[in-house]
Amino acid sequence: MRVEDGRLLRILTFSESGGSSASTDDHAAKPGGFADAPRPSQNLHDELDRLAAAYGGRAGEAVDKEWRFQGRFLGDLPGDLGGSGSFTRYVSPFGAASVYAERLRGDDNPIARLEAQARAVDRLVDYLIGWSGLAFRDHPALPKLRKFLDEDLRRDIKNLGLHGRQDGFLDGRSSEESATAFLVRSGLYLAERGYFEIGDLPRLSRGFEEDDQRATRRLVRDLFARRMEVEPESLVLFDDPQKLEASLNDYFVSTDEYRKLVVEWTVKQLSEPDLPRPEPWEALQAAMGAFTDTTLNFGRRDPVAVTLELPDKPLRTNGRWEGGRVIWSETIERDGDHPAFTPALLHAVWVEPEGEGQRRRFGEVLVTGETLFQFCFRWQALSEVEQDRFRESLGRLPSPEQLKKRFDELRASSTKPGPSGEAEIDAEAFSKRALEEILSLLPDNPFEPKR
Repeated sequence: MRVEDGRLLRILTFSESGGSSASTDDHAAKPGGFADAPRPSQNLHDELDRLAAAYGGRAGEAVDKEWRFQGRFLGDLPGDLGGSGSFTRYVSPFGAASVYAERLRGDDNPIARLEAQARAVDRLVDYLIGWSGLAFRDHPALPKLRKFLDEDLRRDIKNLGLHGRQDGFLDGRSSEESATAFLVRSGLYLAERGYFEIGDLPRLSRGFEEDDQRATRRLVRDLFARRMEVEPESLVLFDDPQKLEASLNDYFVSTDEYRKLVVEWTVKQLSEPDLPRPEPWEALQAAMGAFTDTTLNFGRRDPVAVTLELPDKPLRTNGRWEGGRVIWSETIERDGDHPAFTPALLHAVWVEPEGEGQRRRFGEVLVTGETLFQFCFRWQALSEVEQDRFRESLGRLPSPEQLKKRFDELRASSTKPGPSGEAEIDAEAFSKRALEEILSLLPDNPFEPKR
């Protein structure tokens, strides 16, 4: 992307392999091409139609199975990569300030995601409470177990889900570092609350790696025993996998979820008479599916890179400034997946001083940087009458030759320590003081507070 004639020139290359990339010229490397996931023919046509509509035209002929879309935008951006964005430009007599901001896909409603996650956790815990109430209905320590499940376990699962999002592990930014951070945090969190001892981790890890169901049963048994304040060996149900499975089946066939599955099966059986009756564990499977969909989000993701050419380094950006370009490298959800991750956000703020006009009025370029941005922003709040008064007042200022001494004095007094300790000009401080001087000299200054 780059600015041309006050608008943002945006070029998108879309490949038949299902990828797209945004670039600024025909010879740019394809930053962020989506290289895999071939699209069926109809999906390809639908995607081309969508992109063509976004760019206000029709998809032309492909070159090497790539289609190129190009447009100039001011205000809303086309949403070609999913999400939304805008390019805003504030133009003033001293120059222009521009703001680019764009969200790429993802879920921009995190509270709804957290609420769905909480409901999924509640559903699983309610099942566990229901089953344990049936399995241990005659045990005197059942109230202690129920209190643990209903309060502690429910809260702790929700907290770990939130920690996973904060660490980036469950929020689309998973990496070796975030995975390690989440595992360490989870281990400490659970050990601190008595789920296991830190010294048990090697044995537990081996059991999970080997898919040792006996180790899993022992882990749950020991946890229940600690909360019920009984000896683990007294919970004999966990020692017999057949009896444990039967106990779980007895509970799940009594759940609303299983009854719903049976109703659906009855209807389908009219056209599919050989369709087998749902198994009791399918009720748990449905609950687990809701939990993993809202908590364990490891959906398909694509790398994407976006570049923005600028004449000078931006005032603010979350991208990388390199070789006259701001470069963003992000990971976003594959288009079409149910959004689950925090959206990638790109932004940049920059200014372009009106050099010729400033030199004509002041003999040099004075209003730059953050000062120019603030001036452009405030300029937009002036009425047309106030803007006309300002321009007229500018024409009545002293000549550049008469102003030179004032600005030289301001420059000499606007210093800061340099890298070597010697004083150097503080460009931002000088620009701010120069603008204040210009405004103070105006016969009619619309920026003065009205009394």
